[in-house]
Amino acid sequence: MKQRITKRNVDKLKPGQSIADTECIGFTVKCLKSGNKGYYKRYYNEKGAQCWYPLGVNLAPDQARRQAKRMAGLVAGGNDPAAERRTERKAVRNSLNVALDAYLAHEATELRSVGLVTRNFLRWVRPRLGSWSVYDLKRPDLVNLFDHIEKTIKATRGTTGRPTADQVRNQLNAAFIYWSERDDDFNNPLTRSVKQRTKAADRRPGRLLSDDEIQDLQGADRNPGG
Repeated sequence: MKQRITKRNVDKLKPGQSIADTECIGFTVKCLKSGNKGYYKRYYNEKGAQCWYPLGVNLAPDQARRQAKRMAGLVAGGNDPAAERRTERKAVRNSLNVALDAYLAHEATELRSVGLVTRNFLRWVRPRLGSWSVYDLKRPDLVNLFDHIEKTIKATRGTTGRPTADQVRNQLNAAFIYWSERDDDFNNPLTRSVKQRTKAADRRPGRLLSDDEIQDLQGADRNPGG
């Protein structure tokens, strides 16, 4: 029904019933099956598609109306609040920690080095970038991470941290490739321009780890929090 949304009118609503406000076009309240009153703002985006944006549940009608009017102003300014909300939610669901967990659970388990990969992520990556959305990660953020690895190992052991930085780079790249194959919106920030820091001879298959690298791995076991 169409009438002004007031507390009195909202209190009369029964489950399934709704009111379309006569003052603020698109402002609506609906009585849910639970008896709660949900407030919404209907609008049309730039493509002409009808969108519904939830304003909240059991709000005071005047408070909900103010939010609906503010939403109308955003839409008039060219924004699409519903699409922005979906993007924000997707970002939360797709943090780097989530991406690393998926990679470790479905891909890295087949690697003999899965234990090392897990430790490196836990020690170096998760504390600094784990809570970030994968969509917010940029090349400089990762370069800064690798710089941090180098500096930390040099400061604590007096040895170069480049092998470990490259190791983490390659492990992260594998995780990013796995994720990008499953998410069209994700672009791998580890491009070829993020060069490895060690010489090719130092990365040849089957080479023995140096004493410094072994010490670094032992340190990861003793202090996984980094």
